[in-house]
Amino acid sequence: MRILVLEYITGGGLARESLPDSLAREGELILQALLHDLERIKEIHLLVLRDGRLDTISLSRRNIDLVIVDSGDDFEKVWKEAICKVDAVWPVAPESGGILGRLCHQVADSGKTLLNSPAEVVELTTEKMKTLQCLAAHGIDVVPTVPLESFAGQFRGPWVIKPDDGVGCDRMTMIHTSRRLASMRKDWLGQNGIIQPWLDGTALSLSVLFNRGMAVLLSCNEQKVVVEHERFSLMACIVNSSGLDRTIYQDLASAVAQALPDLVGYAGVDFISHGGRCTVLEINPRLTTSYAGLSRALNQNVAQMVIDLFLTGKIPGSINHGTGLMLELNREKPHEA
Repeated sequence: MRILVLEYITGGGLARESLPDSLAREGELILQALLHDLERIKEIHLLVLRDGRLDTISLSRRNIDLVIVDSGDDFEKVWKEAICKVDAVWPVAPESGGILGRLCHQVADSGKTLLNSPAEVVELTTEKMKTLQCLAAHGIDVVPTVPLESFAGQFRGPWVIKPDDGVGCDRMTMIHTSRRLASMRKDWLGQNGIIQPWLDGTALSLSVLFNRGMAVLLSCNEQKVVVEHERFSLMACIVNSSGLDRTIYQDLASAVAQALPDLVGYAGVDFISHGGRCTVLEINPRLTTSYAGLSRALNQNVAQMVIDLFLTGKIPGSINHGTGLMLELNREKPHEA
């Protein structure tokens, strides 16, 4: 089986643009973890797109071929030619700007196996407001969310402003005063911003295997987020954090699966735990940063689980509880928490 792996940021998607440091660092962590998992699976050969400005991937890995994408290359042409050479495609890309949805559509149109949720649910979850409205309609607790341009004091501050289709902490801003709010509204005019109340609690995420209305919780992860000069940054993540109630989080994952039955494969659920409540912030229909430490934390090959799901239509009946793993975003490798 030949699989094309594209991590968009490190795989040439921005070959004609500057590489954002934080996204490139997180993308590299995810890519290396995914390749490590995939190369352990027998009878799989990998084709990997790689931005020519980055260090090459070791060719001592006998089952990996590289396609270098340079600044003068047409990424779309290289990407579509690569799809034609494989049996399945595993895209990892930002939802922002419709990038991940477009890639998923292109894979589906090619007739090759897409190792990700289909484009339609990716496009829905790209829009945070629509996603949260869908979840709320199914009884899931979600953070109140209003378009920034039409916000009229529906909830009290402090407030968080972010793009409706943003990824990670991109452009997330925390403000405290009405005067600052008025200024931000002008700055964000026409930019599809949303506003939410700040929730004082623990930032968590779920790593989940979904299969059309069903879900198996892989891990619950604690996100170490800091706010400096109004801006958010993800500094670290405790993958498979211990001391958390897996039953509660399995129930949350199952509820999300019922609300979004087209989710398939790996996806992440970001939420805040506060006052005994789990309040959902967004759904990420792709590999998330937590994946970079997940197989090691669980002592199981998560990529194998995903491929088995797409080949057999079945999700695993049980998951190792494993151990916690601290993933620092300025380190190359995760270490035990």
